[in-house]
Amino acid sequence: MNFIIGMLLMVSGGDESAAFQSFISLAFRKEFLLVGMYVTGFPLLRLLELVFDELFRDHLPKLFKHFKTHDISNTKWLTKWLMTLYLSCFPLPSCVRIVDFMISSNVFALVKVAVGVLR
Repeated sequence: MNFIIGMLLMVSGGDESAAFQSFISLAFRKEFLLVGMYVTGFPLLRLLELVFDELFRDHLPKLFKHFKTHDISNTKWLTKWLMTLYLSCFPLPSCVRIVDFMISSNVFALVKVAVGVLR
């Protein structure tokens, strides 16, 4: 969560109140429910990983097979991408665009971005 709060603080110009309100919206609005990434059992994270597996298998079958052949687990890298909204691995301007994409659609945009990056 610290990555997300940090990004919100930076894009709000350091306005703590705006960053907090933005985080609350992302955490609890039905379109996002990001709180599901951080509660016991990580239900949203598990759901997004399942959706990703389906899209990965359908849209990039050769790469999917390559990952399986070499025993590359998606949870080793995908979890980090999703839980930090890509902030741990990508430049801030790219992450702001990813968050904008998620806000304009829904939380499943995060999975579409992961497939797009692998493409």
